[in-house]
Amino acid sequence: PAASSGVSGSGLELRFVDYRGKRALYQAHVPILNVKYDGDACGPYRVWQYDEHCFQCDGADVVCATTHSPEPVVRLAWLEPGTHVSSMGKPTELSRGLHLMANRIVVGSQEQERNYNDRSAALPLVELTAEGKLSWSRIPELGELVSGRVPGREGREEINIFRESQGGYGDIAFATWIYEEALRRKLGREIEL
Repeated sequence: PAASSGVSGSGLELRFVDYRGKRALYQAHVPILNVKYDGDACGPYRVWQYDEHCFQCDGADVVCATTHSPEPVVRLAWLEPGTHVSSMGKPTELSRGLHLMANRIVVGSQEQERNYNDRSAALPLVELTAEGKLSWSRIPELGELVSGRVPGREGREEINIFRESQGGYGDIAFATWIYEEALRRKLGREIEL
């Protein structure tokens, strides 16, 4: 939307998100990668299905990587203090350096991260914990965070990572919420495909 804080309305603007009666987020710009279909069947969008590479996200409050890239796609230099990074693709989409720079790393499941089925590429979290540079005891699961057993963001300047490797169930839930909220607010338009 043109009213978003991103460059040329390049994303989704989240404002005033409450969770269990507490303000969890005041404002965030979520950049959206565009998708291009032959003949512009769904609008002028663009997808890099096989040619994934870094995308510029400097200035974003929230970065969401969902790639199959064997190389990191988020550059450390683009992240500012306070950025939240979500990773739901291949573990290689985030670099070892980003994992080491993060103030907090939360995973959907430690067991899933440790036993990630695709061993064809690096597994940064597994490698860094095996090397003693990170500790699984300091990498909580999302359920621990949501239930309050571990604290959330402790400062505005923290760079946090959420790593989800269980198939994107949270993505589906979030997309469902966005869809239902758009219906409730009578936003958007329905199209037949």
